[in-house]
Amino acid sequence: MEMEVTGKISQWGNSLALRVNQKVADTLSVAAGSVVSLNLDKKNKVLTVKNIEKKEAWPFKEADLLVGMNAENSHSDLLTPLLESEID
Repeated sequence: MEMEVTGKISQWGNSLALRVNQKVADTLSVAAGSVVSLNLDKKNKVLTVKNIEKKEAWPFKEADLLVGMNAENSHSDLLTPLLESEID
């Protein structure tokens, strides 16, 4: 799917900024604060924007965290009961 939109380059401090409309942001799966990669093809003057989905490595596996857990030591009696609206 190709999409062509018109934008305006604005001054932003000592840099220039290009505002991205919501439709383009949705297509790129980006939001305020997203980290993106910019690739410039100088010959054809084409700028490609790619969302970098930040994946943080979790140091534990769920199975490792649950080793030795049982009904007596899980403290399930301290959990707040679900509301009826929270149950599917």
